[in-house]
Amino acid sequence: MKKNILFVTVLISAVIFSILPLFFRVNPSAQLWKSYKTIFIRTSDFEQKEKESSIFSENFKQLNNKYKILYKDFSDSITKKTSVYVPDKEGVYLIHSPDADKLENFFFRDRSKKWILLYVPEGYYRDYIKEISLLDIPFGSDAAAKFPYASFFVTVIFAVILIIIGKISLKHVVCIIPLIIFSFSCLYYICSAAVMFILLSFFTAETCWKRKKALKVLFKTPTFYVFFALGIILPFFSNIRNAMLFLCSLTAVFLITGIFMQIELALEKNYFFFFKRMLPATLIKSSSRLNKTTLLTADICYIVMLLFFILSSGFVRMVGIYDLDLPAPDRFTVTKGFSEVSLTEIKRLRSDKSQTDILDFFNNSWINCASPYVKNGSKLTLEPGEKVFYPQFAEKDGKIFLLNDVIMQYDDDFIEKCVSDFSNGKSAVKLLVAQKNPCTISYMRLKSSEVNSKSFILLFIVTLVLLFYTVIVCIQARKGKSK
Repeated sequence: MKKNILFVTVLISAVIFSILPLFFRVNPSAQLWKSYKTIFIRTSDFEQKEKESSIFSENFKQLNNKYKILYKDFSDSITKKTSVYVPDKEGVYLIHSPDADKLENFFFRDRSKKWILLYVPEGYYRDYIKEISLLDIPFGSDAAAKFPYASFFVTVIFAVILIIIGKISLKHVVCIIPLIIFSFSCLYYICSAAVMFILLSFFTAETCWKRKKALKVLFKTPTFYVFFALGIILPFFSNIRNAMLFLCSLTAVFLITGIFMQIELALEKNYFFFFKRMLPATLIKSSSRLNKTTLLTADICYIVMLLFFILSSGFVRMVGIYDLDLPAPDRFTVTKGFSEVSLTEIKRLRSDKSQTDILDFFNNSWINCASPYVKNGSKLTLEPGEKVFYPQFAEKDGKIFLLNDVIMQYDDDFIEKCVSDFSNGKSAVKLLVAQKNPCTISYMRLKSSEVNSKSFILLFIVTLVLLFYTVIVCIQARKGKSK
């Protein structure tokens, strides 16, 4: 009974550890906003460039206007004043709103206020990058990688090739599934490289499976524990979360392996004849599996990953080591589109970390629209559905009656007019409307350059090491044939 409980516990644990990375799935290079890519320029670099060149500011403005870039010129006193569209019964008119200035400014600076933010429409991104590069000012981007799933596909192809070359049994293929899930969940090149090293070490060890003195032989095989050690260390160079998820996946591999061993032991007790490997591990050269074919396959896969890494836009355009907290969407409403219902839902989704969102812009327009009709000292509720009444008096049967006509309402029609005009403007609210659904906004940490530069250097080094080892193996094989 106790054994059964233990077996079920181990089985459940293996499943949990295997699928755990799926709940923390991340793409490290995903752009922050739909339809727009964020460009960030260090304020000090921008100010220095303005001092060095008298025409820089003008060229920068012309470039931004040409590609319909959403940006804020903090140096121009004219553009410091933000206008908002206010709908009324007769149409839409434009007024200046001091509160809109504060709402706008939030989206064009990072948390530290050391970086200027610009938002580039996706369709213009490549052309804009080419032209802003000519202005000779360092900049960074949150642009999504061109090949976000490349690392995963390379890992899967590598695993399939090893299975075919080594004629790996089905049970051992099942054992490595948690590592494949991890590679899919953490789309970091360095994490995929770690998985490939672990697969290489397991591939080396598979020949010693269930043989006598297997551990003794493996510990005398440098390639096994070097590859295994590299596989464990590499994820820590991405971030702690990825490292912990990798360790969970590796734990799942060992748990599944243990389950198969228990099943085999149970079967051996029930059958008089059963398969058992006679030769001890000392007579099997586990390192022989790392032949030219295997190593060249590994080299090709690592080189391909390195090329994808270089081609991905997240690495090519760097501004140096940076660590930014940028405004980004956090939680989206379940209700689609902009309406009374979805704006009410935004209030429930807000948390302590929430910042300025689209509801603030709607409320600001409503205040400017409704305030002239509200008594002094009275406050608007700023609740979607709120009505503004205009008192009128009428005479009937010799008596005077007070009639409260609804002249304005914070309803779907008002919201629709605002959305229509927000979409035609050049302010930050256009960015929020482009998200299609209302969402809360919070600061998101961006460490792209730091992570990418470290990962690239590390990936480059391990690829060189693997290539060097392949050359040694090829030379030894040639010498062996000549003898």
